[in-house]
Amino acid sequence: MIRFLLQGLLLLLTIVEYAILARCIVSFLPMLRGNQIVGFLYWLTDPVLAPARALWERFAPENSLPVDFSPIITYLAIIVLRGVIRALM
Repeated sequence: MIRFLLQGLLLLLTIVEYAILARCIVSFLPMLRGNQIVGFLYWLTDPVLAPARALWERFAPENSLPVDFSPIITYLAIIVLRGVIRALM
């Protein structure tokens, strides 16, 4: 039972990873920003990226580049979480 839940969590993490990747790609295509699918991507990934974005804004230097590093921070957190989950399996 626990193994089944952990596998489901790994699947959810994979879906979130692909959604973040799709969001990063779409952010470079301004003609797609009003699309409903893009809106769904933002709706899906905003709650996941918001803590990383807040963390970056808190610790980043004041004169840092205007680049959103929250997807990278979130990917690193997912990698660590995936390693913990696999160790529990």
